[in-house]
Amino acid sequence: MPSHFSGFLLLLCCLIGLSSHAQERFTVRGTVPHYNGKIYFDNEGHTDTVLIKDKKFLYEGTIDRPFVLWFRIDAGIPISGNTFILEPGETVISMDTIIRRTGEDTCEISLKYQKMGPVNKVLVPYEKRLKIEIPKIRFAPEEEQLRFVMNDMRTLILKNRQSLAPYYYIINTGIYQVLPEGLLDSAYRDMPVAYKNGYFGQQLKRHLEYLDQTRVGQPMKDFTLTDLKGNTIHISDYKGKFVLVDVWASWCQPCRAEIPFLKTVYGKYHGQQFDILALSIDYDRQPWIDAVQKEQITWANAIDARGFDAELMQYFRVSSVPFNMLLDPNGIVIAVNLHGERLAQKLEELLPGKK
Repeated sequence: MPSHFSGFLLLLCCLIGLSSHAQERFTVRGTVPHYNGKIYFDNEGHTDTVLIKDKKFLYEGTIDRPFVLWFRIDAGIPISGNTFILEPGETVISMDTIIRRTGEDTCEISLKYQKMGPVNKVLVPYEKRLKIEIPKIRFAPEEEQLRFVMNDMRTLILKNRQSLAPYYYIINTGIYQVLPEGLLDSAYRDMPVAYKNGYFGQQLKRHLEYLDQTRVGQPMKDFTLTDLKGNTIHISDYKGKFVLVDVWASWCQPCRAEIPFLKTVYGKYHGQQFDILALSIDYDRQPWIDAVQKEQITWANAIDARGFDAELMQYFRVSSVPFNMLLDPNGIVIAVNLHGERLAQKLEELLPGKK
């Protein structure tokens, strides 16, 4: 079964944090009956330390939106930490430690809620159910897995339209990347105004704009780029050819790993109405130049040193690399993000018989 979709199934059980706007207060009150010491909360780039006193602790502060909070304790042996969704308002939990003695001793932390905020009220029982359901379909055909995800996400959204929980979930897990545009568009239109103006609404809007901008059949904007020698390159220079516009960076390992395959494709089809135009989003020119030389890349290479603020990235609402678009001889987008065998198959279809 294709591994890329299995990854999304696993992500359904594991929320991922992002970043946002206005600050709101949070309070976490907890009891820890069998442990005295310190508890560590890994709060997005820094660690907050809270002292457990009389088997109780208090953790409070401000956050700009809900996110997943990792926590751990000092146990003197390897720790299996735990997580919960930190959200504005009050959360009351109890924690306990469990020592597992299988080979190397490990300490696991269990978690129970006495009081939850609105996001946790929806997602805690939802994730408990997922942990039961997902193993049943993990090795099922991809079509069956996809059908499960679509139905499950549709139900989550429809049952909780006025809650932030479904919008938080589809963005934080990354599952929005495989959901159909119609479902996402409907979710965005039905979203309360306050959520539309918040972080998760804006992320969903950005993704819908990306889908609209990269829709197959759209003409490619005639971007002006600068190559290794400082020469100006226009997208329109490639009219009359099929051209793969490949966005990459020297620090992007998946991008670098793809270069040998692109060399094979380029060697097979170059000169036969096909070309590659690479755009680096490196912030510094030298690592880009070094990478082009080390990889011995022979197709045209340009750079926009604004990174993810590069004009092309902003225009297409792209937030990750590698990213590519295949244009037809008239400069029309005919495919987006074709990699590996999918790219090879598309080129064989467009340029049959080329050697």
